[in-house]
Amino acid sequence: MINTERGAPRAAPRSVLITGATGFLGAYLLRDLLDATDAEIVCLVRAATLPECLQRIRANLQSYGLWRDGDERRIVPLQGDLAAPDLGLDTDTFAAMAARVDAIFHNGGQVNFLAPYESLAAANAGGTLAVLRLASSVRIKPVHLVSTLGVYVTEDQLEATVRERSAPPKAEGQQGGYNQSKWVAEQLALAARARGLPVAVYRPARITGDSRTGGCNLGDYFSSWIKGCVQLGLAPRLDGDGFDMAPVDYVSRAIVQLALGAGDQNGNFHFLNPHRMSLGELVATLRAAGYALDQADYGTWRTALQDAAAKSRDNALATFAPLFPEQVDPREPAFDCSATMGAVAPLGTVCPPADRTLLETYIGFMQQRGFLPAPRRNEAAA
Repeated sequence: MINTERGAPRAAPRSVLITGATGFLGAYLLRDLLDATDAEIVCLVRAATLPECLQRIRANLQSYGLWRDGDERRIVPLQGDLAAPDLGLDTDTFAAMAARVDAIFHNGGQVNFLAPYESLAAANAGGTLAVLRLASSVRIKPVHLVSTLGVYVTEDQLEATVRERSAPPKAEGQQGGYNQSKWVAEQLALAARARGLPVAVYRPARITGDSRTGGCNLGDYFSSWIKGCVQLGLAPRLDGDGFDMAPVDYVSRAIVQLALGAGDQNGNFHFLNPHRMSLGELVATLRAAGYALDQADYGTWRTALQDAAAKSRDNALATFAPLFPEQVDPREPAFDCSATMGAVAPLGTVCPPADRTLLETYIGFMQQRGFLPAPRRNEAAA
């Protein structure tokens, strides 16, 4: 039975719990929550000690230039583990958090596109169930669940247009353990919503770097794809709409604004850049940055990557090599995110286009961090 007693107003929470604050999107959500509210921000972190929790939070924000002096006065570290029962909290701490916080941003989880469902279920599905229990204990607290548009990449949706108001995705055809675990988490959240718990679901597609600073998650697929192709000196030639790039600063700010009142507290919100970059333009931008990069048909490129991965793990795409099938299906859902974009546009939050300016900003950050090798030769953009 969900307790119907409510806490502080949505727009002015006194205390907010966030999971995943030591991740990429989590760093930006934490920064935006600190800037947009006066609330204390309780951060669930897996660490051995409370000082280590705060150190991990601080180091993560500093790595993207987001830490500010004085942040520690409003950040409350909380030792826990999404994969453990009750978030790894003892009974008294769980009850105290249920009484303390006014809203929960559930952004944490285990991300591994190669792992089976069984190895991800505890953190991604079990962790979500525990968050929903905490949200419905003592008094109800709105939950803001970060999921993925990947749950709609199923056979029955490949030629459909998916909108925020579209029916929830089906279990059939969920691809890979990660999407399966996120689908289960969504179903738990939607069931709680149906019982009266305010639950908003935020589904990003590919989240890329900060549009202002270029700050990227250098371990994610997008960054690895850029570096891996540069290392090979080869990129695939593919049909389709090209690369979606939804900058992390846009996604984070939009989520926080929607959560604090711009969106329905039981809404579904989608994030995908409507202005994509073609592979040809991406390659031309890398060439203009000084990288010798040819294009080949997909099969030739895949073989080159597999050969490189078989010889060593030096190529940034080596760990992702098993994800590339022999043949690419160019079909994919058409995602219409206009309702989400329309809700935050009046607040001045607009998704930057995926163009050369954005990619050059990312390349500059990657070079600054030594992630990309020095250019081998200069070549004008084609």
